[in-house]
Formats: sequence, structure tokens, C-alpha cells
Amino acid sequence: MKCGYSPTSRSPEFGWFVGAEAVSMIGNAMTNTALYWLAIHLAHGHAVGLSFVAAAQFLPMILLSRRAGLLAGQHWPGRVLAVTTIAECAGALAIGVPLVVGWMTIWYLCVLGFGIGSAQTVGQPAAQMFMLDLVGANELRRGASVSSAVMGLAKIAGPGMAGFLIVTVGTGPVFLADAGSFVGVIAVLLCLSKKITRTTGHRQAHAETARRFRWILDLPHSIRLTAVMALLIGGFGYQFEITNPLIATRVFHLSAEAFGLLGTLMAVGGIAGSYYSSRRPNPRSSEFVIWSLVLALPNASPQSCPHHGHMRQSWSS
Repeated sequence: MKCGYSPTSRSPEFGWFVGAEAVSMIGNAMTNTALYWLAIHLAHGHAVGLSFVAAAQFLPMILLSRRAGLLAGQHWPGRVLAVTTIAECAGALAIGVPLVVGWMTIWYLCVLGFGIGSAQTVGQPAAQMFMLDLVGANELRRGASVSSAVMGLAKIAGPGMAGFLIVTVGTGPVFLADAGSFVGVIAVLLCLSKKITRTTGHRQAHAETARRFRWILDLPHSIRLTAVMALLIGGFGYQFEITNPLIATRVFHLSAEAFGLLGTLMAVGGIAGSYYSSRRPNPRSSEFVIWSLVLALPNASPQSCPHHGHMRQSWSS
């Protein structure tokens, strides 16, 4: 360690980092809301253009996730996190500034969405490893719990704030506000780089391992079944980045404020589900079936409504 720093979740440095992360996560949640609201309007309400933006943002998770962990293991995680945070800040500026001057295209948004998604993919394992350097192994659980709570609150506050800003000042300032939210994290990371060095051991990474997908086939049979189930749910059931903007604009004709509120309500439900699952023992097969039905029925129920006009009337009333 440098300057006699002792890793603990009770240190002022941890408080600085969590506070800066809270502001940054709210900005990130605001950007996600504004991004899909902007994409659905640039695509003139068509699902194909919106799906291109969503695919561009999440494609780096498939391509870079394994290599991202190796990269964080080769270098000090705080430095990697600082670089990816600067990249996210630059991406938000690259969207916000053209919007303010009155220019944007769906393809430009796809390119920047891929860049921001790449930075987020590399930054996630670095942030997890940096938390270990910051609080130590003995208090890692407490530090991670505090960080998860902050992330949950940000997901609740961010979409509603984004909707309000879109209505009052426009979409561009939302991205500029997100860029400004990264300044605190960057400053804290640069400050902590003078005090903290890595506690995790340096790992020799093999580049050829990161380029292969064969490791998926080497997983145990039960894990592969779980991975297939996750693929089906993620691929067909959990596509709210696409379905929510489409339903909000084409079915209910909601304003940006109502669309942001929709994201806030989904975040509340996600946090409630996470809290419930964290207090439950290992689930049985029957519980998987029950919760699969709970997910499937609300997704299928809108398709049984023959007249969207009745849905709009019910919402407005």
C-alpha cells in the first residue's frame, strides 16, 4: 500500500468513491432512458432501428467480456476503471453536443452505443476488483452491498429525472449531464491512485483463451442447461430496451416523463425481486416454473388485447 492506507469500508476514501459512483450511476440511468427514447424517435417508431441501437450497446458483452476480466487482472483495476470512465464521459459528450446543435442520425448513435457499451463491459470487472483493493477481502461483502444499494437507488431515480429533463430542456442536456456526472468518479480515482495499490495478485493472461468460445462447451452439464435457459430468457423474454419504447410510443403514446416513470417502476420491481431472492434458500425446480410463469404472463397479456385503443383509454383514465 501507499501512504499507509488500510483497506476498509469505513474509510473516507470508500465514502468518496461511493458518493461519486452514486452521482455517476444516476447519470448512467438517465442516459439509458434518453438513449432509447432518442433511438425510437430517430427510427420513426420502427423496431428495426431501435434494435440496432440496443444490439450495438450490448454486443461488446459477448465479444469482450472474457477479455475484459483478463485485462483487469493484468493491470491495476483502478487505472482501468479510470480509463473506461473517461471513455464513457467522452461518449456521452459525443452524443450530447451534436444533439444540442441539432444533428443526430441512428447510425451515429449505433457507433457511439457500441463504444459506450465496450467501455462499460471493460469497466465492470475492473470495478469489482477495485472494490477489493478499496475495502479488503474481509469487508468485501459489506462494500459490495453498499455499492449494490447505491446502484438500485440510481436506477430508481435516473429514469424519472431523465424524463423530466427531456420534457423541460430536451434530450441533449441529459447526455451532457451524464458526462458531467463522471467528473467526480474520475477525480476520486486519480486521487486514490496515489494512495492505493492492488491487493489482488497479478495474473498472467493468455490472449488465446480470451478469443475462444469453446470454454462454454467445457462447462458442466447442469451449468450448460442454466446457460441455455439464460440465453432463452435474455434473448426472447428480457428485451425491455426494445419493447418498452415501442409500447410507450406506439400503444400508449406516452410522454417522455411517463416513459421515464415506466423505467423507474421497473427498477423498483427489479430491486424487490433481488431482495426477495437474496433471502430465499436455493430454489427448487417448482419455484423456477412458478417465476417463469410470472415473467411470461405479463409479457403475453398485451398480445391478447385486440384493440390498443382500449388500452390507451384505460391508461388515460
